[in-house]
Amino acid sequence: MTKYAIIIDDIVSNVVISDFPLEDNWYKCSDDIIIGDLLVDGVVTPKMNREDRERYERDIRLERDVDPIAGNALRWADLSASEQLKLATYRQALLDITEQEGFPENVIWPTL
Repeated sequence: MTKYAIIIDDIVSNVVISDFPLEDNWYKCSDDIIIGDLLVDGVVTPKMNREDRERYERDIRLERDVDPIAGNALRWADLSASEQLKLATYRQALLDITEQEGFPENVIWPTL
């Protein structure tokens, strides 16, 4: 399987993994390429350094897993006290990844 990126105005706008070559407007790229990275001299290149990339992943997890519930008073109130504690603990663990000893090379991601 190979990862490919589509580029619009020198910025990665989409990435896919495929068993087969894609159309000419898709560029072969490394596994660490994400949307928002850049095309530099014909090579798809990460825009962020490793620390920024891990923080970006953390922020995505916060937005996807925590904010829709913790940021909504009605949804939060529907949770039991133990569910609220579990979500609050998960949120804090995500915020604390930068304090892990192996950060940014060896992040241990918390789970819900």
